[in-house]
Amino acid sequence: MLVPPQVIAVIFGSILGLLAGCVALANATRAGLALAQGLEAILPETPAPLSDELRRISREVNGLCRKIRPLAGAFVDAFDVPPEMLRSPELVG
Repeated sequence: MLVPPQVIAVIFGSILGLLAGCVALANATRAGLALAQGLEAILPETPAPLSDELRRISREVNGLCRKIRPLAGAFVDAFDVPPEMLRSPELVG
């Protein structure tokens, strides 16, 4: 069965969009952004349907961070994290 050229073009375009999104996200994290920040940074220039999926991922990551944030102090105490490490540029931003 022969696949119409229009179908091949849509599939190929989707694959290229996915690859471009992955590269952009990798570059954002290499530049020092956290995953959530990288997602927010690349969303404006990402076409649908990838942007829709990235928005869902971003909402989920942010929701999980909101849930775990109140427990951060307990984790710090449980693992005996030194106070000077909590003020490190890697954690503060």
